[in-house]
Amino acid sequence: MTNESEMPDRVTNDLCYYLEGEMNPNGAKVFIDGAPLTDAGVNLWLAANTIIEKQVEIYPNSAYDYENIGISFFNPEDLNRIKTVTLSAHFVPTAGKINISKPGDKWVVNTESAYDKMKQAYYLPVHIDGFDVNYRGFDHIELQYKLSTQGDKDWVNVCSYYRNNEEGQRLMNLASGERMLMEHDGYIDAFFFGETDPIEQYYDIRAVTYCRHGNGYLTSSSNILSGIKDTRRPRPFGTPQPTNGILGIGDDIKIAFSEPIAGNYLSAVNNFEVLGTTNTSSISLSTALHFNGEYSSADSRTTRNLAGKDFTFEMM
Repeated sequence: MTNESEMPDRVTNDLCYYLEGEMNPNGAKVFIDGAPLTDAGVNLWLAANTIIEKQVEIYPNSAYDYENIGISFFNPEDLNRIKTVTLSAHFVPTAGKINISKPGDKWVVNTESAYDKMKQAYYLPVHIDGFDVNYRGFDHIELQYKLSTQGDKDWVNVCSYYRNNEEGQRLMNLASGERMLMEHDGYIDAFFFGETDPIEQYYDIRAVTYCRHGNGYLTSSSNILSGIKDTRRPRPFGTPQPTNGILGIGDDIKIAFSEPIAGNYLSAVNNFEVLGTTNTSSISLSTALHFNGEYSSADSRTTRNLAGKDFTFEMM
């Protein structure tokens, strides 16, 4: 602002400005230097040939377009001379902000994750926040997922969440699919189970807020978080070696599993243990046979029926 009068000594420095209510029919909120401007007016001291900077902010009400908002200036000692400037503001329709604060990116669901006994399945807790249920046209929020290998057209809705009031109940009754009322206006604690077949999958998850606009919706998405659900424990594949279950001198124990094993994580303290059963009979050296290479057979005068029985020869 400036007053470029040719007669600075005759200038009135004490002025006043106010918001023209009739020129703001849609009720835009106008602030100058952080203070709300109304039709009550604000006093201003403006010396001749000086410049004053004022920051004007305009915030929307229910509309998106505001034309010719009037701000008038006048001299309190001369009410017949009022000067008006006009400002216009146009806002891009949006659905507001939304965020997933938990989990983080690269999340993992495995057999150490939370478990639902009724569904008999492991799941990922999801904390949704950063949204405003009082936002213009707010309708509902969706938790969505897709396989990481799929495109943007393949997002699937896990559950729709509606505000827990009369309007939210009405909107939820008109909707279909999995849906529920929010327990809190400021955040949502949701659950992601993933698909049942196959169990091992890489997923992307996000939260989306929906706001009514015209005949459709405005949407805004949260950050996309990627992770894996792997709740199938490794299982032995094939027959372990030695195949007869008896470990002899020079033998190795070999077990093939259904998927790669992170060997560096195997620990006797946490998750890995080798158990064996020794031969129950002691080795007796008092009675023995020695073959010289020419004869390799022996007979006994005592008859033993070994049919259907286990027996062992100790070879040394």
